[in-house]
Amino acid sequence: MTLLQPFCFRKRLSEKMQKLAQDNHLPKQLKKKWKVSIAAMIRRAERLDIITKEDYQSLIRIMQRRGQRKEEPLDDVLITASPALLKASVMMLLQENVLQPKSLWMNYL
Repeated sequence: MTLLQPFCFRKRLSEKMQKLAQDNHLPKQLKKKWKVSIAAMIRRAERLDIITKEDYQSLIRIMQRRGQRKEEPLDDVLITASPALLKASVMMLLQENVLQPKSLWMNYL
């Protein structure tokens, strides 16, 4: 997964974010490239001051009207990474008797 580094992200989006509201294809292209949700890209752009808070709110409202807040375009196509490190960590804690299955269930799930 790409971490959306500020320099690269700002460079790619600074001009394109203004077109995001009008263009249906641009968000999909960016999501396909970065493998990050459109909502996360919009949030990151706002935090990096690429777009204003008002632009952020407007773009989120547009996504809401399009029904894209729960299921974004390409969600059914792009394969997301599974949390393999978390699973491996929990398995190791259980195997080394650091955690017991019952305590894990009661405290963390």
